[in-house]
Amino acid sequence: DKLYVSRQLAQRRKVINEDEILKILEKYGFTIFHPEKHTFLEQVAIFSQVKYLVGEHGSGLTNLLFMGKGTSLLELHKSKTNELDHPSPLFWYMAEALEINYYHQLCQTVGREDYFDGDYLVDAGLFEKNLVKMLN
Repeated sequence: DKLYVSRQLAQRRKVINEDEILKILEKYGFTIFHPEKHTFLEQVAIFSQVKYLVGEHGSGLTNLLFMGKGTSLLELHKSKTNELDHPSPLFWYMAEALEINYYHQLCQTVGREDYFDGDYLVDAGLFEKNLVKMLN
């Protein structure tokens, strides 16, 4: 019922300190999920059982459509890198419409500054605090 959507198998926008983040997630009983390894129907079945979802902004979080009311999402966003840049509120809007509790954390972008290509550096201490808020 606790799931982390990993981009470890993706070509871009990975969490570069994911090993550190995974230790925190495992401490709180989260399962690591790679969408690429599952069919669409398997993903629907899995996400219909999820109560707590954590993941980086991206298509993997679209599966929150199959979560129930009163469940929770912690979305990792990139920080603003220029004046025209801003985090997308897409999953916040979806969560609101679906009555899913929404939490988010801004993360530094490492490497390419571009939204679509830059890797994320997640502040692990802040991440654990946000995770505990979501779980409580």
